[in-house]
Amino acid sequence: MTSGQVVPGRGDRNGSGRFSYRIDDQRLCYRLTVRVSQRPTAAYIHRGRMGRTGPAVVRLAVPPRNGTVSACIRAVPNDRDTRNRLSRRELNQISRNPSAFYVQVHTTRYPDGAIRGQLRD
Repeated sequence: MTSGQVVPGRGDRNGSGRFSYRIDDQRLCYRLTVRVSQRPTAAYIHRGRMGRTGPAVVRLAVPPRNGTVSACIRAVPNDRDTRNRLSRRELNQISRNPSAFYVQVHTTRYPDGAIRGQLRD
């Protein structure tokens, strides 16, 4: 995860991060590590290919300024509330085509994104 991947515009040029995940038993378990100039205010998985923006799929736990957070999100059958829950359909889409999704971390100084990184297999 880097600031250079943030679309549109610039992110935290000194920021970096790493997102790792696994999917099993209808859960997305992840670890998000960030190094940014300010405390993060939000983190999301978005739908969108590299170089493009897209809607938020699910909100992630917010890591500390230069630290790590780990959590699991259980997918739910109902996919109406896509910002606060992860539907089974969305979880299956991430599993089948992770590069169509990205993680973005936001701060007060960079509300449109401090760092971003595409998901990988």
